[in-house]
Amino acid sequence: AGVIGAVGNNGIGVTGVNQKVKIMPLKFLRKDGNGDTAASLNAVAYARKMGANVISCSWGGTAKSQALADAISATNKLVVCAAGNSGTSNDLIQHYPSGFEYSQIISVAASDASDGIPSYSNYGPTSVDVAAPGDWILSTYPTALGYQYIKMKGTSMAAPHVSGLAALLLSVNPGLTPDQLKQLIMDNADKVPAFSGKIVSGGRIDAARSLSAAGGGPTPTPTTTPTSQVIALPGSASIPRDLSGDGKYEDVNGNGRKDFADVTLYFKNMEWIGANEPVTAFDYSGNGRIDFTDVVKLFQNIG
Repeated sequence: AGVIGAVGNNGIGVTGVNQKVKIMPLKFLRKDGNGDTAASLNAVAYARKMGANVISCSWGGTAKSQALADAISATNKLVVCAAGNSGTSNDLIQHYPSGFEYSQIISVAASDASDGIPSYSNYGPTSVDVAAPGDWILSTYPTALGYQYIKMKGTSMAAPHVSGLAALLLSVNPGLTPDQLKQLIMDNADKVPAFSGKIVSGGRIDAARSLSAAGGGPTPTPTTTPTSQVIALPGSASIPRDLSGDGKYEDVNGNGRKDFADVTLYFKNMEWIGANEPVTAFDYSGNGRIDFTDVVKLFQNIG
């Protein structure tokens, strides 16, 4: 749910692909992660009955059910399906519901931060349609202590990226049919060498390009660009400082020391830092981007 529609611009956690989407959560899997076909069929039928515009399926297996196939076909909506996590070709070992041969189904592989195919992700030159980020994705997660944020991986994390994108496209062009939605997403995917010959589109989704093609206006350009100069973060009156002289500005609030207040300020402003600060100055983990690994590294270095 967080990947699809977490609220953005609030300084908390993560931002979903579509921040104003309505989500109908339907649960049919047990605590152990397993479920039966009858329950999945009922969930799909309920989503159809209640008027869901996009159905997101982060589940599946190798068992084929004609009843489930019929239920999906009857929805007449785009059904986004995780391709599976066996690291095998769905052309050879079929996976369902992603493998049902209906044009309204879009099957999704996972991509990693380097635009590669994670070893666990299923693929298929004729059976898997498009890739989306699915490797160690930070998102919302319910726990006994309330909602937290953790990193997860799998095609089950990739599929909601596509579901959120589909909902975003419908928000600017409600008249799009399921087939048109699918084609827009596939045609406007970024062509990635790792996926060439591995999936139908040969690419990873590109929300901006798809949105532009759907009638949402020209491809947007960022309103802010990373600067070469370190500046004060929102909520802080002082400029961050590099106390150790290694080029990393770990004194985020500029109070002359490294403490937990720096971790809190950094976490609240990760998206802003990526857009407004020189990334190298705040990329503590050295992976070339601003993400939760930097929060962990900063926490380890306080004191």
